[in-house]
Amino acid sequence: MTGTDRTLVRLLEHAILLVAGREPERSTEGRGPRVTLHSFRTEPWASATFEGHRHQFILHLSGPEAAADRLAEKLEADLKAEEFELGGTLVADIERTETEKIVDGDGTSALRIHFEALTIEE
Repeated sequence: MTGTDRTLVRLLEHAILLVAGREPERSTEGRGPRVTLHSFRTEPWASATFEGHRHQFILHLSGPEAAADRLAEKLEADLKAEEFELGGTLVADIERTETEKIVDGDGTSALRIHFEALTIEE
């Protein structure tokens, strides 16, 4: 992965966690669902007029079931609400493609939310 890709990964992770109402460097233990970036893959993309990257990533939410469900819905709505910029890169499209959910007997759940995004260099 190039330096540019690593920067984009950090920016995208930061933006996603902020949209979810969290700051990446702050612990969320004991305060609702915990949000982590589980995996991330990026590859170059180009059209006749634009250059950018296609991204696939998985966010992991864990915590009380109802709170995790609400946060997953808020996250998807906030990400799709409008295009946003990440330091010279525009997030042109983002979609939730899959959700995996495991609920424990004690009412806690773990969600793995799969996203695909297209970023375009400005």
